[in-house]
Amino acid sequence: ATSDQEAHQKQAEKEAEKGKNRAAENAEEAKHGVLETAKDAAAFVQEKVSQGITAVQNTFNTGASTDRQANNTKDEMKDQASEGKHKLENRANEAKKTAEVKMATSDQEAQQKQAEKDAEKGKNRVAENAEEAKNKVVETAKDGTRAVGEGLEKAKEQATKAGA
Repeated sequence: ATSDQEAHQKQAEKEAEKGKNRAAENAEEAKHGVLETAKDAAAFVQEKVSQGITAVQNTFNTGASTDRQANNTKDEMKDQASEGKHKLENRANEAKKTAEVKMATSDQEAQQKQAEKDAEKGKNRVAENAEEAKNKVVETAKDGTRAVGEGLEKAKEQATKAGA
C-alpha cells in the first residue's frame, strides 16, 4: 500500500510539473501576443495620426472643405481605434485564460502538498500502530511465559506434596 501511495504521489508530482510548465508557456505566449498587439496598435494609431495630420495640412493648403475632411479622418480614426481596441481586448482575454490556467495549476500544487503531508501523517500513524502492536505482543508473551512458569511451580509443589 505504501509503494502504491508513493507511485501515486510521484505521478501527481509529474502531472503538477507538466501543468506548471504548460501554464508558464501559455503565460509567455500571451505576454508576447499582448506586446505584439500593443506594438501593432501603436504603429497603426501613429500611421492614422500621421494620415490625419497630412489630411489636415492638405485641406488647409488646398482650401478644400476642412469640416468634411476632418470628419472623414475622425470617423476613420474612430473605426481604426475601435479595431485596435477589439484586438487588445481579445489579447487581454487570452491572457486572462492563461492566468486562470496558472491559478488552476497553483491549486493543484497546493492539493499535492496537502496530499504529501497527509501521506506522511499516515506513514507515521502506521509506524506508531506497528510499534504499539509489537509491544502488546511482547507483553502478552511475557504474561504467557510468567503464567506457564507459575503453573510449573504449582505442579512441582503438587508433585512434591503428592510424593511426600
